[in-house]
Amino acid sequence: MSTPTKTSLPLDRFRTALASPRAEKRMDALISGDDAEAKVQALAVTDLYHLIAEVGLGDSVELLSLCTPDQVQGCVDMEIWDRDLPSVEAFLPWLAALQENGFEYFGKIWNGMDAELTALTLARLCIIYDKSLGEEVPDDEDRDVFETPDTFFQIVITAEDEVQIKLLYSIIADLYRFDLTEARMTIMAARAEPKAHLEEMSYRWRSGRMADLGYVDFYEALEVFRPLDPANVSIGEGSAEFVNTAKIANELPIASDLPAPMIEPIMGRSFFAKALESLEDNDEIEAMQGALLYLVNRVLSAGSLSPGNPEALELATLHATATAALGLEYISGGDEERAVEALRTISLTRLHRVGYTLCLRLSRFARMIAPRAMCGDADTLLLLEAVLSKRPFYPECLNEPGSTQMRPIESRDDLAAIADALKALALRVAIADALGVDLQALAAHPEPRPHLDDFARTALLRAASGQTASAAPLQVSELNAFRDFVGPTGLNTEARSAASAGLVELLDEAGVVEARDSLATLTASWLTELSESFKDLATDVPVDAKFLSGLVFATTMA
Repeated sequence: MSTPTKTSLPLDRFRTALASPRAEKRMDALISGDDAEAKVQALAVTDLYHLIAEVGLGDSVELLSLCTPDQVQGCVDMEIWDRDLPSVEAFLPWLAALQENGFEYFGKIWNGMDAELTALTLARLCIIYDKSLGEEVPDDEDRDVFETPDTFFQIVITAEDEVQIKLLYSIIADLYRFDLTEARMTIMAARAEPKAHLEEMSYRWRSGRMADLGYVDFYEALEVFRPLDPANVSIGEGSAEFVNTAKIANELPIASDLPAPMIEPIMGRSFFAKALESLEDNDEIEAMQGALLYLVNRVLSAGSLSPGNPEALELATLHATATAALGLEYISGGDEERAVEALRTISLTRLHRVGYTLCLRLSRFARMIAPRAMCGDADTLLLLEAVLSKRPFYPECLNEPGSTQMRPIESRDDLAAIADALKALALRVAIADALGVDLQALAAHPEPRPHLDDFARTALLRAASGQTASAAPLQVSELNAFRDFVGPTGLNTEARSAASAGLVELLDEAGVVEARDSLATLTASWLTELSESFKDLATDVPVDAKFLSGLVFATTMA
């Protein structure tokens, strides 16, 4: 018995697709042969649209000639809408490409699209005068005017671009050549119907079709960001999309291939990708592709991103798969075999919700710290910005100090790194509190002002010198004494121990017990910074505070 060939998901096939001129080859295969029309018209709208996007509209004229009006309407739905309004400027290039296939084809496609959309297109670019009602173009009109072939209407073209003006001339001429009655109906609707009504009805029709493709409105899409307690999700629960295919048959888009902008982000989620690659059953693979599209479409809608924008699709895929990968790794405990079973039995949407919930836990912790941490350095502020975002991110400054890059949180290691950074931040805030600093009041002061860790370094400087740890502004005499104490080789072990002990005593007296496991690392880094700052200072002149940073100085020295 032969083994069924796996369809699309295995990642070696993805890699091959990325390394080859995928779109052009696929289009050539579709439009060649006697059954070209049937093959093209069997394509899902999402497949067709992204194929055209990859090849380019100008090079897809022959492919368009084989499409149905419904397919073209679907592509236009994905291309021209900005939230609830269509962009005529984005629609016109499609109309120009459609015209390349002749007036009969163009008329068939035009009449097969939403009448409200086509009328709105003319209404936005023309002023229409009905001669049968005695309407005439004003004598002072200096824009292009032409009369329709039936002599019923005079049309003033309000477009200013020469290319658009020529295109409108040819569109109206082609409509009359194809079907005089339909042409009149479009023009009459463009003249008589309020634009707001045409926009509203176009949006309604478009929303219904997009929902059939798995795209939903903003509020329904937010379901993927509804928190879900991981304890309520378990392997074997039977919520996976392909387990419930009959239940969501009208919602779940099944595609024979994923759009190119989705491939690389999926491959980048290593743990998630390995689990996907282990799927072998064709039905599972096909349904998993549909589930991925189903999830990504909702992330697009929740982010008010255009499904027709390849960059937006790539970004939504990156976020959706990273968050789902986090949920998958957490539920499976990082075990690859359990992860495969989790994919087979748990909905991707539920895995995404689990991942998002784990991120929100970090956000809640960060929100408690943030008001007193706003005097932190750039990396601290970036950490808070990333974690407190509407959808939390991983700040790359945790790996590379100074980096301003962020990416989605995608693994338990990411969670642990952020949690450790937040615990350390909580301790840094607690140290400043123990030193009597009003951090919230300080944050209200304009720059220049001391930063969060300046107080801890100031206290350590005193403790290393044998004094009581204090954040009081430093005097020149204290700086001179510490410079002489450090010497050319830096702080010795005894001084470091004294400084550490002084900080521990301070926290003990203040009753600070949380996050103390971060104290040794923080103290060591601060003492190293102090040592490096002072060891090379000249010893024959007083210390000039202008050449130091990271400490709290007396006002006369600032």
